[in-house]
This record gives sequence, structure tokens and C-alpha cells, in this order.
Amino acid sequence: MGIAYMSHYTWDGSATANITLDFAVSKITLTNTTSTLWYDNTVSVTLEKAYSGISVKDGVTGTAAAYTYTQQITTTIAPGEDIATFYVLTKAGEEQDITVMCNSTTIATVTTTPDPGKYLTLSGNIGGASTEPSTDVELTVSIGEWEDIAIELDKLLTDDTQPSASLQGSGIEEDPYLIRSAADLLHYSESSTYKNGYTRLETDIEVTASSWTPLNAPGNGGTFDGNGHTISGTLNITPGAYNGLFGQISGNGSISNLNVTADINMSGVPDESYIKVGGIAGDCSGGSISHCTYSGTITLSITDIGSIEIGGICGYGANANISNCTNSGTVMVGHCTNQAGSLKICAGGILGSSTNSTISQCIHSGTVTEENNTAASGDKYVGGILGYNWSGGTLTDNDCSQGTPDTPVGNE
Repeated sequence: MGIAYMSHYTWDGSATANITLDFAVSKITLTNTTSTLWYDNTVSVTLEKAYSGISVKDGVTGTAAAYTYTQQITTTIAPGEDIATFYVLTKAGEEQDITVMCNSTTIATVTTTPDPGKYLTLSGNIGGASTEPSTDVELTVSIGEWEDIAIELDKLLTDDTQPSASLQGSGIEEDPYLIRSAADLLHYSESSTYKNGYTRLETDIEVTASSWTPLNAPGNGGTFDGNGHTISGTLNITPGAYNGLFGQISGNGSISNLNVTADINMSGVPDESYIKVGGIAGDCSGGSISHCTYSGTITLSITDIGSIEIGGICGYGANANISNCTNSGTVMVGHCTNQAGSLKICAGGILGSSTNSTISQCIHSGTVTEENNTAASGDKYVGGILGYNWSGGTLTDNDCSQGTPDTPVGNE
């Protein structure tokens, strides 16, 4: 059983206030510890102080009462396999009994107090052949840190993983769309409604999803204001044309004041013959990125690819403006192949390649590497600020002296 304390919901009424909840999420797993098959049984868990519902209106309300969760087991459970798992919203900070039953027979009871900021682990067994549950159950309780089970329980925390119905705000600078949780970020990513408006991040967010689809990037004058917050975690991306935390910024869209510490991993065969990858965005065409930082690791291992444009901040910029950004992360292009054709690699600490773009007051103190890539033909360009300059544009007051490489432009 894992119990995780949930706190710091923000409720916006006449004024914004932080409300500390006394709710906890419990995970209870029952396992067949016998040497025989286990089948045709009914198991249940009764919590003395559980919630069947809560309300956030005129304050946080919810009535804790005894509640029983029941599951009929109709499949055969082999020795050592889990029989059933229960997820429960229960009360933290108060002592309560948790009772496990099998076929209406009590097999174990433990008394415990969920500790705010921690989780509890209930270890034991539910042995016994069909219709003959064992009552010889030994239980132990240990205390651990919430971070140990945060990923395991992320799908249970509905405030963080279920898409919000809408973002608060009207989308103008004076009343921006607000992203206050991972749920809001998920909703932002699944809707094109917000990309042309003004959106502001209100909290740090850790990405725990097993796969990542780049966010809808701002366009048509839209703005994403990171507000000094950080997005962390791991972004496992199936290679597409535009890859990163965001996809393609367009139409004078802008991203600002955002810190990204997430690692980006890409491998496989892309849908296109080219890919553009950046720690902030894959592509910036006619837009801007300012006062952003990247400090994770970008790793590529792509097959049958013709062109790779990759940068610590952005992969490719056309008439883009990138200013006051810092890359202290690692960009690694390795084991990419195009055995039957050409492979061109443009890799930069800030921007992979550029057409008529401006890069100013940016710092690269990280590492950009290109190695173990094979193709029938092709060129490779690596620069501390810019990998390859196609035409035009300017570089002003940038610094890559503490990075690798320390040469500003790869094709100069």
C-alpha cells in the first residue's frame, strides 16, 4: 500500500489562495504468496476513513467514512502474481484501520496514520487455495519518500493527469491563459485553441509520460510565457519533422522565460527525410525565443534520415530571433544512418541551422557532439552557437568560450 499526500491545490475565487488538502492516495496490492493457483475468490479492502467524493467550493470539503472496495477474481492467479490492486482516496494525518478480507473472512488488519509528505508501504500476503484463504498473515509498515512512487501513481492523481476542461483566462497579456498543473499542460497540448493567445506557466512541472508529443507551439502572434518556471523529466519522442518540448513556432509566435531540464530521447525511422530538434522547440519560423534555458541531454539515434538540424535551444530558425538564451546541456548526434543516400548534420549549441535569423546575447556552456554516424555521402557541421548558416542573419554578443565546441559557427 502506498499513501501519497496531496497538497497545494490553488483555487481561484475572488482572490487566489493556496489550500492544503488532507487527502491521500493509497495503493493497495494483494499478492498470491502460496505455491498453488489462486482463483474464484472475492477480495475486499475496507478503509476506516475513505472519501467517495470531494468538493472544492467555498473551501475544500469531503466526508471521510468507512468504505469497502471489492473485486471478484475470476481468472487464475499463479504463485507470486498480484491478485488485485485497489486505489483509494483516503484521509491523511489521522489514525485509521485498514482491513483486508477474502470471501468475507478477515485475513489482516493494520492500524496506521498516513503521514503528510510521505507514503506508507503495507507488506504482507493473502495466501490460500480456492475458497480457503489463509488467516496467517504478517504485516509490516514502512515509511518512505513520495518521490519514490510519484511516477507509479501519476495516473491516479487526477489533478495532474486528467486533461482540464479549459484553461483559466481569456488569452490576453492582462488576463493570460494559465497553466497551473500537468493536467493544464496536457490540455494545452491537446488543443489548438491557445497557441494564438497569451499563455503563462504558473508552476514547475515534471513530465512522467512514457512518450511525448511536442506541444502546440505559439503562432500568429501567440506567446508562451514560462514565467521563470521549469519543465523537467524525460521526453521520449517518436521522430517527426519538428521535435522538442514544442514543435514549430510560427507566425510571430514567441516562447520566453522558460527553463527546460528534461532529457530528450529519439530513435527509430522518421516519417520525413529530415528532422529538426531543439531543447525548447524543433523549429522557429518567423517567431522568437528569449530568456530560455536548456540543461538536459538530447540524444539521437535515427535510421534512414537525410537531414538533421539540432540545437540546444532550437533546431532550425528562419527569420527567427533568439536572444538571451543559455544552453548548458548536452546535444549528442550519434549512430544516425542513411546507408543508401546523403546525410547532412547541422548541430549547434543554440541553433542547429539558420536562414536570415538573429542570435544575440546567448551563451553555450554545454557540449555538442557528432560521432558514429554513417551515410553514403553528406556533410557535418557543428558550432558552439550555430551549426550551419544557410544565408543572411546576424550573431551578436554571444559566448561559447566555455562550451564544446567553442567555435561559434560550424560552416565558417
